[in-house]
Amino acid sequence: MFCWNEDMLRFMTDASEHTDYYRALTELLSPYLPKNGHICDAGCGMGYLSEQLAAAVKQVTAVDISESAIAQLQLRLSVSPRENLLPICADITKLTPKAPYDAMVFCLFGSIQSILEIGRNQCRGKLLIVKKNYSMHRFSLGQNPLHCYRFCDAVEILDRLGLPYEAIETDLELGQPLRSLEDAVLFFRTYSKDAHPEAITEEAILPRLWKTDDPDFPYYLPQNKKMGILIIDAAAIPAQLPWEEQ
Repeated sequence: MFCWNEDMLRFMTDASEHTDYYRALTELLSPYLPKNGHICDAGCGMGYLSEQLAAAVKQVTAVDISESAIAQLQLRLSVSPRENLLPICADITKLTPKAPYDAMVFCLFGSIQSILEIGRNQCRGKLLIVKKNYSMHRFSLGQNPLHCYRFCDAVEILDRLGLPYEAIETDLELGQPLRSLEDAVLFFRTYSKDAHPEAITEEAILPRLWKTDDPDFPYYLPQNKKMGILIIDAAAIPAQLPWEEQ
């Protein structure tokens, strides 16, 4: 389970509110979503994607197991209410909706195995699955490979199962605005997979930053985030998957 701390919440707030990432991602997902349907944003995190989805469909239920992440979404909704967006703090694997969702979105959720199980049990429409489509960790000084939850891994499993799917490969900008060089060091040390985070210094990361004219965010870490989107019909998922037979 991904665990948020105060710095992570702050960094994600800054990135989400100063880039166009979630609106652009919603534009890619929208053609596959029923406009009059009830959508679940599974593992919604702080809910920035949920808010964009709520502008595109009739009803959104946003579910995440993190109390601190859901609290951030609830705080924003207290200022700018959306009647068609319901945040729920819960383990999505243990929920049973009153009626199956018309579609479910899984954005960087976890394993394709758990997604297929959840989608089969909770959805009567399409599963829209967003996965990382790169092989190296983005916020490390060294070369640290990703080992799981990648687009290529999900595609391999779907092919092995013989499940039909549509795949879209794209990239969207989700850079990180930074309030100071000190904040930039904290950001890298928070997310780095380097064995020696003490090696992350202002001098080491400065070549990766852009200087800006924004007094609130004088530095920006550009990140062109490559992603793969998989679209699956929940009805095509077998009643028993191979790993459930054991």
